[in-house]
Amino acid sequence: MPSVPEVPPQFPDSVREAVKSFLTRNAGLKMHSTPEILAITHLWGQEGLAVVQPSASPFEPTLIDALTHVLIHPDFDALFHTDSNEGEFLYAILDPKDPSNQSEINRQFTFSFEGKQYHCRFAPPSDRLLAIARAFQRTSEEYDVVRQLEAYKFWQERDSLPEGMGDFFKTREPVSFFVKGIDNAPESHGMFRHLNRIMRYFDRQSPKIVIRDVVRKEKSKNHEPLRFVTGSFPGALSARLIDDIPLMLLDAAENAPPRLAFMYYYQTLEYAGHYFVEDKVRSKIRRLLRDPSAMESSDEHIAELHEIVVQHSQQDDTKIKGAIEECVDYRRVWREVAHDKEFFSSDASFEGGFRAKAIASKDMTESAFATNWVQSVYQSLTSIRNAIAHARERRQSHCILPTSANSDVIQRFLPVIGRIAEEVTIRG
Repeated sequence: MPSVPEVPPQFPDSVREAVKSFLTRNAGLKMHSTPEILAITHLWGQEGLAVVQPSASPFEPTLIDALTHVLIHPDFDALFHTDSNEGEFLYAILDPKDPSNQSEINRQFTFSFEGKQYHCRFAPPSDRLLAIARAFQRTSEEYDVVRQLEAYKFWQERDSLPEGMGDFFKTREPVSFFVKGIDNAPESHGMFRHLNRIMRYFDRQSPKIVIRDVVRKEKSKNHEPLRFVTGSFPGALSARLIDDIPLMLLDAAENAPPRLAFMYYYQTLEYAGHYFVEDKVRSKIRRLLRDPSAMESSDEHIAELHEIVVQHSQQDDTKIKGAIEECVDYRRVWREVAHDKEFFSSDASFEGGFRAKAIASKDMTESAFATNWVQSVYQSLTSIRNAIAHARERRQSHCILPTSANSDVIQRFLPVIGRIAEEVTIRG
């Protein structure tokens, strides 16, 4: 366990014990002190969020109480009161006179799950939360957690705020969501997911507990993709007229989260496969049309044409692979694979138990990749697509859960599937 820094001696023993308890209970926090202030930073895992106390001002008893009994966790915008087993989730500043807010402000209920009962209610924030809000400061403009904390601070300072801002807070009240009966907050993700879903089942507009899954076994590091497809930007460009649909899918993929981006890229491959006509199919149709007796539209010709159409329409996988093989320059795909070869030379493991097979080996060369690259890459990408789209991959009992860790792994596949999708669109 990492050592806890000593609180400066100018603070009384009650403060020193409270701060030590807070730092010990909440991993990842840091303390900075000068003769003027004492600051506890990295609240909720964010470097720029802090509780700051001037040395010249005595610590509020309520703040000392909060530091003594509160657990914070980066996965939740909440305080967990360890002495009462109650979670307090920051919600909003609401106008109590607005009829649309009445349901939340007055709502309380019990929730039964796995043999336990939890008492849930919307209520004014605890004194501990308000005390932390009063001492709260941020040193960074970029943070995406506990945004309500600053609003709770302003609400308490409403009488001293500028007129327009003060008037806003004077007509509103802060509200928290409490869940009582939480024995172990870090292990309660599953219960909170069930609670969210049941609340939304009965009220489509019900607020939800934000669950981030920040703490995980191992975070996959994102890999910087290649910038140039051929090493540099060409001096002249040309393009043929391309269907709007794949262009829109590619644009959507570039601006979407990894899981959705992967699906957009795969849809681009499906679109290319849908319109791909293999050489042997073209040859059969060409031969049929060149038959001098084809104008008679005999049953024999109609049956042969029908067989060609049926066979072509029933081979989706074959058509997608055919489009990839005909339209994609394997050397450009290899550049993406080689750029992240360490990742692609091992099976990719996902939370949920699914594993995607490696598409390369550590000693693979470009010429070795060229021999069977369409089959191996397509099989790997399709298995991921199935595990995302169908919750469980068709041939396995495993899945790709919608977690941040899995998004990191999917992100590593985007340069490869993205390059293939662009190739079948631009060169197809």
